[in-house]
Amino acid sequence: MGWICALSIEMAAGRVVLDRIHEDLPTIGNNTNAYALGNVDKHNKVMACLPTGQYRMNNAAIVAGNTLRSLQSNCIELIVGIGGGKPSDVDIRLGDRVINNKVLQYDLGKIVLGN
Repeated sequence: MGWICALSIEMAAGRVVLDRIHEDLPTIGNNTNAYALGNVDKHNKVMACLPTGQYRMNNAAIVAGNTLRSLQSNCIELIVGIGGGKPSDVDIRLGDRVINNKVLQYDLGKIVLGN
């Protein structure tokens, strides 16, 4: 299973759940992805992170494509990350998991208190 993160802190959190770390993959072509390889129980995992500061969907697509080429196998890839919040009628709380079958970019930025 492939796990694509937008932020390096998300990849660091993902590494913590690995039972065992594997050796790095040899890269193919101009693949500049940084990978974390390991397993959880009997399931192999590969994690890749978007380049720092490049959070757009085309960057996620490039990382996903490079990962699939490097693995040279069929693989399910997930985009995993920290979600921002939006008040709604649905009761979603810290620690909940939200799953969808598509990614929709609706915002680029964040609001910081006092700015």
